[in-house]
Amino acid sequence: MPNSGICVHDLEDVLHNAEVDLVVDWRSSLQDVTPIIATILEGLHIEASIDLFGEDLNEATMTVDDKNSDLKFVTRDDDDFDTVIATVNSLIRSTASFRKFRSW
Repeated sequence: MPNSGICVHDLEDVLHNAEVDLVVDWRSSLQDVTPIIATILEGLHIEASIDLFGEDLNEATMTVDDKNSDLKFVTRDDDDFDTVIATVNSLIRSTASFRKFRSW
């Protein structure tokens, strides 16, 4: 099975060729990040809607091309932002994708 990730030696090329970067601090909230994601997708001509809900607006329904998926990111629940990105990627995969580089 092919590796869908990137190798460290390819990182400079990937970042250099990327049109945009999404930087997420692990302390961020979904409410903070979804407008950034929506703006990035708009710049890539991907029509998406993200409707926040939940007690702290930490859950959302994202719609792209009549496909819906739920997003949730609550750090106190040990949610991982990787799950949010995987869900977004599942909706936009035919046009674009987010890739991860984690700094330690």
